[in-house]
Amino acid sequence: MNDLKDSFKVLYQFKTDYLKVTLLLTILQAFVIGPFIYYFFFFILRVIGVPGITDANLGEVFSSPVAIIMLLILALLILLFVYYELGFFIMMAIYQLRGESYTFFKIIQRLNVKAKYFLSYQAIYFLLYFFLLLPIAGLSLPITITENLYLPHFITDELMKTTTGTWLYVIAIAIIFYISARLVFALPYFIEDKSLKISGAIRKSWKYPQKHLFFMLLKWVLIIVAIGFLVSIIATIIMLPLLLVEKITPGIAVVIAGITLTILQVIGFFAAGIFQGIIAQLLVKNAFAIKEQPALVTRSQFPHKKRFIIVAIIIFIIFSIFNIYTVNATLYEPNTKIIAHRGDTMNAVENTVEAIESAAEAGADYSEIDIQETKDHQFVVFHDMTLRRLAGSSKRVADMTLKELQQTKVRSGDYSSHIASFDEIIKIAKKNKIDLLVEVKLHGGESSDMVERLVTLLKKEKVTDKYLVQSLDQPVIEKIEQADPTLETGIILALNIGNLPKTSADFIVLEDFSINKRLLTQAKQNNKMVFVWTVNKEKLMQMYLRKNIDGIITNYPKKAIELRESFNENDSLRSRIENRLGF
Repeated sequence: MNDLKDSFKVLYQFKTDYLKVTLLLTILQAFVIGPFIYYFFFFILRVIGVPGITDANLGEVFSSPVAIIMLLILALLILLFVYYELGFFIMMAIYQLRGESYTFFKIIQRLNVKAKYFLSYQAIYFLLYFFLLLPIAGLSLPITITENLYLPHFITDELMKTTTGTWLYVIAIAIIFYISARLVFALPYFIEDKSLKISGAIRKSWKYPQKHLFFMLLKWVLIIVAIGFLVSIIATIIMLPLLLVEKITPGIAVVIAGITLTILQVIGFFAAGIFQGIIAQLLVKNAFAIKEQPALVTRSQFPHKKRFIIVAIIIFIIFSIFNIYTVNATLYEPNTKIIAHRGDTMNAVENTVEAIESAAEAGADYSEIDIQETKDHQFVVFHDMTLRRLAGSSKRVADMTLKELQQTKVRSGDYSSHIASFDEIIKIAKKNKIDLLVEVKLHGGESSDMVERLVTLLKKEKVTDKYLVQSLDQPVIEKIEQADPTLETGIILALNIGNLPKTSADFIVLEDFSINKRLLTQAKQNNKMVFVWTVNKEKLMQMYLRKNIDGIITNYPKKAIELRESFNENDSLRSRIENRLGF
């Protein structure tokens, strides 16, 4: 564990440098790099004439040479920022551990030497390296600009529904993590050697002894646990005065809560800087087999320390005032509708009578179901195009009659049932007093009057003023609106990067990955509702409830209902702070 002791020693000696770098990178990210990339991306959208990049227009976007060139430029700019951000910490660690003097300008100059490779085919290697490194980098490395990159939840949720999918997911993650670990030294090698290309650095990292790599990663994990544990203890101690004030003098408790939140945010900021510094030290020391600690060249402290302290105090006061307002303005009664995804699939087979009954019992506002047209032009409630996943058959829904499908037994986990017709589900939904969000799924063999017959059925059942209808297909939505303008319709988008999509639908259904503040503001301005799917994590449920989003589609309706009901004016200030911090 000498590596860790030496890393802490170096970090303490150069604490001022690490503070400066962390502050500088944060400011650059917030006020320069982030806004530039943001506005450049929307400039690209305006140039190619689309409001956003969606799953529906991907082909159109990537068939445009102008779009491809501009998006490649954007990707190159992001790669360059990642390179300089990571490279600065690594180069600083190299100088410190070798006992060499340096300046920030000298580090930038050194990084500039290798930046030329980003204007060559070597940029492709770095792009691949970067994405392979994300599993490890996402845990700890200081890549602020990519902190929101992740695999959309609906993909992992669908994979985890079957044993085969779960194993495929676990194996894929294990392979990617293994490759990521083997390549972790590529960037230090690339930066340190002036003549080494990124492709050569990748090969050199791959040859690093696996035994030594394992012990370094073990230290890495210990650092994550240790710092996390330490921050948790400090946070608990800082929370104690708030708990006392809230009981003894509640009149000033909101003020104390705002100050407490600011202190915790500052601690989180410093903890991140410390962690980044230690990881950089650990990487460099193992990459270059630095055994002994050389005589360190001490860096100067802040030249204007008093001025810095004054500015820091002013910033702290501003953030405290803002936090006092946000804690006090916590939403107490969100109007968010809770929608059970394919019914309550935790207690029944999806899209079955039992799933609808269980969703109603859980208190869901709606149950989302999927309908398809059968061979004999009836409507059946089923999600997949084939029966393979739930019934173990390769038969297609489009090739079977309603009667054949109703006689088919479906299984999921410990539950079993039979496929239901749309009429059956409407009947059971009425009986259990739960409304339906009906998704119209297309298999390609629908009859020409499919939409008209669907609307006729909804009118016959007198549910057009209660039920919602959604689809991935915009033409279907337009036909439904023409058949009955009173029906509320929604368009489903698996991907939407950019502005609010242009649609005639009343609501837009988006995956969590695609939702941001700009889009929600645009939706409100255009009088469009926004539903988010599929939200299964408690933290995400709380976040969207705080945003008062129009609807949450979830596999856990009971948990979502409980969380919605827990938002009340009597919530402790501690719980509000924990929610703000994402605990």
